[in-house]
Amino acid sequence: MPPWRSTTATLLVLAATAASAAEIEVTPFIGARFGGEFEEFQTGPFERLELEDGSSFGLTLGLKVGPHADIEVLYSRQSTRLRSGQFLGPSVDLTDINVDQFHLGGLYVFREQSSELRPFVSFSAGGTRFSPEDDLASETKLSLALGGGIKFALSRHLGVRLQVRVVPTLIEAEDEVYCWYGCDSVTDSNWVTQAELSAGLVLKF
Repeated sequence: MPPWRSTTATLLVLAATAASAAEIEVTPFIGARFGGEFEEFQTGPFERLELEDGSSFGLTLGLKVGPHADIEVLYSRQSTRLRSGQFLGPSVDLTDINVDQFHLGGLYVFREQSSELRPFVSFSAGGTRFSPEDDLASETKLSLALGGGIKFALSRHLGVRLQVRVVPTLIEAEDEVYCWYGCDSVTDSNWVTQAELSAGLVLKF
């Protein structure tokens, strides 16, 4: 089963479980993603592929499991462009591409639920799916995420969440990345790292 399907199934199971729990949080968010460069290609006319910085959006579903701990499922999408070029030369637009992240992880909050201002740290793992246009194949790779931020309580059932996440995605050695004029092949395993800043509205149930 593809990673994105298994993650979606996990999301549905968690949602069903959370429905009978004492507290859940649903957080739709918007944000911006930065970075994302593929390096060290063995073949092909270019030495670098990179994702253009751009906006993102998504949804986080959280289930409270302790005074300071939550389990979370996150989905985030960036619609951007893939660019290529020599390291010292100009870049060339190749294709529009969607970059989707499906993650399951945990959140540790440093203050009690009753506090209006609650800083937190988070860790998650899952898959990053690269879906280019122009009839190119989609690819899903293992990714991790480390983040932190603040929750502001506006009322008992409403709040605001500000967060930064760093998401490295593993591209394995000798992976064929994308094929246009021949396939580009990674010579060493390396991490394609993106950062995401986001703001969301927290709905508590």
